[in-house]
Amino acid sequence: MLAFTLLKNLYYELDPVKMPDSRETRRGDARFRLVPLQLPETPEFTELIAEERYVPYGSLYYFYINDDRSHAELTDLRSKRFLLSFYRTLFPNYLKEEYRAGFPLDDSPETAKLLSSINILDCFEVDHMPGYDRGYAYHEILTVEDLRAGKTGDEHKPKTAFPGMTFTDKYRPK
Repeated sequence: MLAFTLLKNLYYELDPVKMPDSRETRRGDARFRLVPLQLPETPEFTELIAEERYVPYGSLYYFYINDDRSHAELTDLRSKRFLLSFYRTLFPNYLKEEYRAGFPLDDSPETAKLLSSINILDCFEVDHMPGYDRGYAYHEILTVEDLRAGKTGDEHKPKTAFPGMTFTDKYRPK
């Protein structure tokens, strides 16, 4: 499995349509999906933010745990514990059989040693994870089906009449 595939899956699994607790915000060329969490095995993880950032000819994906404002690395022990706990709780069929149950996720040194020896990308059954292909190369393209479904995306565009004109915070639509 590629790191890009795992991060993309994490972003798309937090879709507000699939998870009612998830909320999506947009800032510039990036979309953020935030979901509050209650994972029984790791109660210290309370929030997950997944980011999709548009760049020329593609997208980049990141994730943030709790209040950290620097994106989490897949090689970090904390990120490995979080990802195993998250997928074990919410999407256990994405994990290989040996990581679904019986694999410890506590704060003990034995667990830290075990987590440092594994590659998180080898823990997943890629064939069980859905693919998320885009319909079009440019995400600004709208189809008639999108218009009929109300997916125009106009709520994120500025409503000014002159180029370069911006609203003050007092008059900005919320």
